[in-house]
Amino acid sequence: MKKGAVKMMETIMIIFVFFMMFMIGIIGYTRFQQSSIEAQVRESSFFRAVDVSELVTMPELRCSDYSTLNCIDYYKAKAFSSVISNDENAELYYSDKFGFSKILINVVYPKKDEIVIYSKVPKRYSTAPTFKIPINVHDVVSDTYSFAILEVKVYS
Repeated sequence: MKKGAVKMMETIMIIFVFFMMFMIGIIGYTRFQQSSIEAQVRESSFFRAVDVSELVTMPELRCSDYSTLNCIDYYKAKAFSSVISNDENAELYYSDKFGFSKILINVVYPKKDEIVIYSKVPKRYSTAPTFKIPINVHDVVSDTYSFAILEVKVYS
């Protein structure tokens, strides 16, 4: 091989190595960005769930006596669930507030019961973390309190 051909091969090899290092850098950067975006989506889902879980303070569901914290009236919750599932205007109003989520009250003690407050599931979603919050459920007819778990599942 002539001296010019060797120099040309050297230049091509240097360019090839530089290109490979550049591609490895781009791949690493995109993976780092992807994990950062996934973390932001999880954080956003958490904050959205916290916003949705504030329904405990909504007058539509809150206990009439203001002495108990995190208290939901059992009959108000049943009526609210019925109205949401049967009235399109109410569903439209609360879908703006709750978005794509499922809100469920699991009464645990002394009697077991389950009340689906709101449910709007998208056709496609990537994550749906569930957040559980302990609450009291007040039965005004028997004047008893039950322990329950408010489950908030936010779809994103």
